[in-house]
Amino acid sequence: MNLEIKAVAAAIFLGDKVLAVKRPENPEGILSGLWGLPALEISHTEDERIGIKRIGVEKLGALVEPKKRLGELQGERVSVTLTLALWECSIQGDPHFDRRQPTSQTSTKYDEWQWKDPEELIPAARRDSLCSQLALKYLSINYLDPIQIQPTSFDVDPTEAFGC
Repeated sequence: MNLEIKAVAAAIFLGDKVLAVKRPENPEGILSGLWGLPALEISHTEDERIGIKRIGVEKLGALVEPKKRLGELQGERVSVTLTLALWECSIQGDPHFDRRQPTSQTSTKYDEWQWKDPEELIPAARRDSLCSQLALKYLSINYLDPIQIQPTSFDVDPTEAFGC
């Protein structure tokens, strides 16, 4: 039986740009060095809106407020079933990584952030990043390779399973 993990991701828009975070380089990570959306694992009893606020404090060092739930996607990983909810959010000011207050040592610490064109999430979506796939689907942007019928699941370390 697979371990079931819940996660939330924040889609923060500024005009036609989205706040993207760069995952750290990690030779074992399939999303290593790619741009995605800030996300984190939540407990099965934690309200998604509280999880979104934690993204602000723990991942971005800024106040983030959930506005609207955009969707949910489930993906299978090695011995893990990940269910991720994407929320449109607002942010107060800019992220300040030096103000982050992580509560977990295993939590992904992003290398940098930028306002990006949403199309720049395509490489992560093609590597099975659920938050990137959900954001692109919400924006009606096709991320699939023309020769690819459906996204491919990759074997990943469970600690990478909820990353974006």
